[in-house]
Amino acid sequence: MNRKNIIGWIRVAISLVFSSIWAYWGAIENFHEGWYSASMWENLFMLIFQYLSVPLIFVILAVIALKWRRIGLILHIALAGFSIWFFSGASFNVLGIMIVIPIVALGLLYFFGEPKRKIWAYRLLLCVPLIVVLAISIPRGIHVSQRLNDHDFGMRVVEGNGVTLAWAPRGPGWPDKGTNWDEAQRICRYLSADGTTVMDEEQNIWRLPTVTRRSAR
Repeated sequence: MNRKNIIGWIRVAISLVFSSIWAYWGAIENFHEGWYSASMWENLFMLIFQYLSVPLIFVILAVIALKWRRIGLILHIALAGFSIWFFSGASFNVLGIMIVIPIVALGLLYFFGEPKRKIWAYRLLLCVPLIVVLAISIPRGIHVSQRLNDHDFGMRVVEGNGVTLAWAPRGPGWPDKGTNWDEAQRICRYLSADGTTVMDEEQNIWRLPTVTRRSAR
């Protein structure tokens, strides 16, 4: 087995590990914090372009680099440059060591290596992350499809696993659109007792749910 072949399969293995881990994470997170829209198409759009964008990038770059090594290297360098701009506030330990250097190194491996039986490299790069996504998404999708919507969006008291919580009704305490953590905390401090109005003065009745605090509200 020659050096190019070894380097080529090392790069394929690294791409597979990265893409599969991110595919696993994306599929899990999609059904953990996503998949809430009434539109199936919107949910699928978020799955692909929000939660699976990173594994898609790894797979696309790997496939391109297998076919056109020089173009693949250029694209990896371009991605590293984009990362420097996008994560400009991060430290070198995060940005440089964990993002930029690995991306450039992977591009160089693709440039200098060339696996034999390239058709199997294509198959692995395309199929393994897809299998991971399907293995996670199908059972979770079936579970989500069995949810019952009773169309009661008022304040609800939910009990289970030793926890009793009162959830705010639809409105400022449970908005249709997401917000950032600081704003959510501010809303909780000013939210009225019935959970429908943001008051002018702090009420300190509601709070965001946490792992440790189990009292209602």
